[in-house]
Amino acid sequence: MELIEKIRWSMKYTTGVTVIDTERYQLLKSFNNLVASVHNKELFPEQLLSFTMACSTHFKNEEKYIADISFPTSKNHQIFHKSFMYELDLYNIECISGFSIEPIKVVNFIYQWWETHIQNEDIFFIEQQFKRQEQLFYEPEIA
Repeated sequence: MELIEKIRWSMKYTTGVTVIDTERYQLLKSFNNLVASVHNKELFPEQLLSFTMACSTHFKNEEKYIADISFPTSKNHQIFHKSFMYELDLYNIECISGFSIEPIKVVNFIYQWWETHIQNEDIFFIEQQFKRQEQLFYEPEIA
């Protein structure tokens, strides 16, 4: 299995919602730290846990935002998040329990999620929100 390279931040990842975009940038930095730790058996579990925690916080804030704008498919979006978190949790359990884990497999899994969810699903709901011309102000949940 081939190692995925680090992802460079691009404006195509932005939504126009400052808190969401800031968290996405932090997720990308955390992912890149994970990629850098693939060959370090001691550091990889720490980086995976850090990425997982960042995802959890981001998903809570994003789901709150989606609910606040009454986005019609918000429940489906939550299911995507829960499914992804379930997989991350399994990988974390494997790391903590000392089971053999393939870091490259984990990184590739996260990369595929980034490519499909961040660039497709999330962008779709933001485009829909802007089409409706709704502007909301909210405070993100602080973990």
